[in-house]
Amino acid sequence: KVLWKLGDINKKIVINDDHYSLKGIIAFIGSGWNLRQTHGHYIAYCLRAMNDTWECYDDTKDTVIVKSNNY
Repeated sequence: KVLWKLGDINKKIVINDDHYSLKGIIAFIGSGWNLRQTHGHYIAYCLRAMNDTWECYDDTKDTVIVKSNNY
């Protein structure tokens, strides 16, 4: 299990003088570490730049949840 706060993740990354802006994170939750898993679900966290909040999209839920950077 990996735990981090969304606010601790760098939103700006520079690689070989190329600048990148983080727009989202995708997490897969499954039953183990096998790369050929057929069961599990996805959660996507999308960064909304206009108000610097994260929206959580969970494929098991019908609603979008707004998360703070401390989540």
